[in-house]
Amino acid sequence: VDARTAGIELQNLTRPTVAVGFFASFAAVALAENPQWRTRINESETGREAFAFAQEVRRFYPFVPMFPAKATEDTEFEGCPIHQGQRVILDFVGTLHSAEEWDNPASFDPERFMAYETQSEAETIKPFIPQGGADVRTGHRCPGEKIAVTALSAAVEALARPEVRISAEAIDTNYSMTEILARPKSGVRVTVTSSS
Repeated sequence: VDARTAGIELQNLTRPTVAVGFFASFAAVALAENPQWRTRINESETGREAFAFAQEVRRFYPFVPMFPAKATEDTEFEGCPIHQGQRVILDFVGTLHSAEEWDNPASFDPERFMAYETQSEAETIKPFIPQGGADVRTGHRCPGEKIAVTALSAAVEALARPEVRISAEAIDTNYSMTEILARPKSGVRVTVTSSS
């Protein structure tokens, strides 16, 4: 493999790993604010609850508020002409929280993803673009997204375990909608007790 391809592949592994760290901090916030899901995740025999919870974390808490780019060729989007070299912005927050696309978008509700068994199925939801949009082979969707979802689902399962205590008391769990990369202002405190 040539050096350029090796570098790209390394980025494809590193980026989702970094993303998981940020998403895991939001998962801890979401578990603290939605303790009923801890029970569901722990009682699950299939891991679908952790998967659905991870997907909702990715929808509800944007990794980045928007993604800027330049058009590489003249095109049109929903009747609006876009010229080569023109700057465009993909609005993650607006798309992931659009009332036109999601039922009760301001509510954290992992139930909306329980019908999907795999990441490939979840990728068919057109407005679900937490790590880019379209098909990973033809569009701008992160090639490492499946790695990120698998790792985040495992992090959710670990954070939901009974010996893990998550405290959000007196801690600022708000986040900036304009900050890149988004993260809780002060996060949560996670304590692990001995399971023996």
